[in-house]
Amino acid sequence: MREINDAFDLAKHAPLRFHVGVQADIPTPTIRPAVHRSEPGPDIAEYVVRFVAGLLFGAFISFFGLFLHGSSLTLVVALPLVTAAASVIFGEGFWYVVMKFLGSRS
Repeated sequence: MREINDAFDLAKHAPLRFHVGVQADIPTPTIRPAVHRSEPGPDIAEYVVRFVAGLLFGAFISFFGLFLHGSSLTLVVALPLVTAAASVIFGEGFWYVVMKFLGSRS
């Protein structure tokens, strides 16, 4: 049981990407100026996946959370686009904040 707990402690803060260094805590997303990195960055496929995942998440929240309760059509259309853009810009940080928010609401 101790080995399982030790493995869980190591995996709990493991990076989600192979090129991210080991970190004690996942930082919240911040907007910083672009810097040149020595490790490989995300490719176009990753941006597409981030956009589609953010768009689907926003559409789900928009439809079930807003449209069925009578919100304006502008808000229902804008929310998926905003979540898709946030997912592309902030990447893992966006999903970390979303999961933290959803976890605190249960």
